[in-house]
Amino acid sequence: MATDLNAFINKAIDDGDINFVNYKEFTSIEKIGEGGFNSVYKSEWKKGGLTVALKSLKDINIDGMTVKKSERELRLMQKHPRNILIHDERAIIADFGLSKIISNEASISNSYIYGMPSYMDPKCFIDNANNTYKRSLKSDIYSYGVLLWEISSGQKPFHSFKSREAIAIQIYQGKREDPIEGTPPRYIELYTQCWDYDPEKRPEIKYVLEVLNQFEPTNIHRNIEEPLKGLLEKVISEQHIHRHEYKEFVNIEELIKEELVLVRKATWKNGGITVVLKCLKVNDKDLSDNNIQEFIQKLRLLHESDHPNIITFYGVTKDPDGYYNTVLQFAEEGTLCEYLEKNFERLNWSDKLQMAKEIADGLKYLHENNMAHCDLNSANILVHNKTMIITGFDISKHDEASSLSYSISQGMPAYIEPQCFREQVYKRDMRSDIYSFGVILWEISSGKPPFQQFKLGYTIPIRIFNGEREEPIEGTPSKYTDLYMQCWKEDPSKRPGMESIINALNQLIDENHITS
Repeated sequence: MATDLNAFINKAIDDGDINFVNYKEFTSIEKIGEGGFNSVYKSEWKKGGLTVALKSLKDINIDGMTVKKSERELRLMQKHPRNILIHDERAIIADFGLSKIISNEASISNSYIYGMPSYMDPKCFIDNANNTYKRSLKSDIYSYGVLLWEISSGQKPFHSFKSREAIAIQIYQGKREDPIEGTPPRYIELYTQCWDYDPEKRPEIKYVLEVLNQFEPTNIHRNIEEPLKGLLEKVISEQHIHRHEYKEFVNIEELIKEELVLVRKATWKNGGITVVLKCLKVNDKDLSDNNIQEFIQKLRLLHESDHPNIITFYGVTKDPDGYYNTVLQFAEEGTLCEYLEKNFERLNWSDKLQMAKEIADGLKYLHENNMAHCDLNSANILVHNKTMIITGFDISKHDEASSLSYSISQGMPAYIEPQCFREQVYKRDMRSDIYSFGVILWEISSGKPPFQQFKLGYTIPIRIFNGEREEPIEGTPSKYTDLYMQCWKEDPSKRPGMESIINALNQLIDENHITS
């Protein structure tokens, strides 16, 4: 039986287990963070006379968990730098989020989505393919061992790897970071013991403290590179891309708000149409000059394009916060994933083949113009008046590491080719698009996202890494099945080109027309 979160908190307040403070006591409230389960605000507490953080708990249910009043110990199920705060040069453990103790599955998924597989107990990667492993105090010791290595290096663990899924596979295979030159041998021995694969061989925290107390305290400093101010603005202004005043847009409605993604719907007064404003919310420090130039090249191609299966790009505008926004066509029927979920039962094979052909036509246009999409999935295909439109040309995802990380965080690892999981230096290209398109062909035939039975993000990359693919759907034309299997071949050189794919789809459309 599910327990409502508000009811649980109200009871805890009534029982005296949680102190209640009137919201009116907080002033100067400013949002400083947004997550999957909560928002975080900075505020001045009048009665307390100090600055505090307010962390909202969104409406969720507590399933299958008996909460006892006497249970005072909340085990920290995630330990990584985002949950370690620094105040007055002291490290403070934070984020004992209720959302992460509700279920082990939710906790593991949250760690993976927010880019922290490096700190996760490797037993999660092995045993949790079948959801059998429950994290414990020993899991905290593993995470702490990784933090010890990070403190010794000043770098994120597995920082040389471009994607979270690649990190998960490294840990799955038993890899750990190498010691940093100059690190005391006893310190190395300690964190190596902490991140042992076998939880029973990891030390207790009391022993860890005894070892650390033997060291003299040292100051560790890290240099944080300041972003290059104005580079993005300079590049855009020099490319002769149309710029529009923000005041031209009214009835602005927020559609998506995430760490690097802000999408708003608006009415364009001058154009007389509904558009999407997609914020280019990214620091220049995250992008090389080549990244920016390649992105601008994509914008210029979009600006010049009049292809029915490529998103219409009207130019850019600058919002009141100082960020540039691309002004894009609005699609009434949402993403391909959403469209299939709502309409699949009404679609026949003529409809499905036409959908596949339109996506292929758009992809062929990109490839003919020497442009790889590199993040093709059913969330980056929109549907407007039953027409398929390719979108997803974001600068925040143009960097390869950011692109892979964003794909995985949005539940899209199934569309990423295996080479990305095998080679940390692998750069996606047009052949990568072909692999993704093959997965989309399967999705059109099934009406559901690939590998949707696996709830945990890292499970899918590991299965693809091991050569697994989705099974054909009963009733699918054999030539269609052959086509998407060719597209998702392991070896990129054996995947067909867009010309060959379109010829195959045209043949299928002709054959279907004759038999129907």
